[in-house]
Amino acid sequence: MKKQKKKGMMAIPAGEVISVNPLALATIVLPIEGIMPLIQNRFDPDDLLKTPKMGKGAKKELSDDEKFQKALYGKMNGNYLHPAKAIKDVLVTAASLPGISSRPEFKFMSERLIKGGAIRVCQRWLFLDTSKPHIDKDWGNNHQKITKSKPYPVKVRVIRAAFDTWKTKVAIEYDPNLFTGEQIANLLNIGGWHVGIGANRAELGGENGRFRVAE
Repeated sequence: MKKQKKKGMMAIPAGEVISVNPLALATIVLPIEGIMPLIQNRFDPDDLLKTPKMGKGAKKELSDDEKFQKALYGKMNGNYLHPAKAIKDVLVTAASLPGISSRPEFKFMSERLIKGGAIRVCQRWLFLDTSKPHIDKDWGNNHQKITKSKPYPVKVRVIRAAFDTWKTKVAIEYDPNLFTGEQIANLLNIGGWHVGIGANRAELGGENGRFRVAE
């Protein structure tokens, strides 16, 4: 019984040698400086309740200081942390801004291409060089979230953590056949103003989390 060749597939001629060129990737490290305070709000509403002891009834709300600690992403090697994924999100959103793709300096830097993996942030965390965080007083005392706590939902007051001054560095890997490091730096600089990172950032109608790429 003869094997049928699948439709659309071509057989490699006998004796043909295929050479695969290595993909030469480049990496750029960009220093970032905050223009506006960075606000962290890492929480699930249910995390803002204390777990009661067996038979002691409903959960109680955490203190403001306990909520403040939960809003932070933690520390490593003496530095406060922020998810580096936020930088990739800034680049993706910046590439989708009106008029960006039509500018000659951002040729081929489409939202789809960047989101699809043409650019990779090389680290999981941003290590912040920052002022000591404090409770974000601008958030107000009446902002509440509804938990999914059993046996019944509970409204809890949300506390956020703020860094008034901050800076960091981010390493970005890319294909130099598609982009240049200068294009990435300039796109990130635009995104730093129009998008930002953290809670209440520019992308969401706020003023916080704006940054610039330092020279």
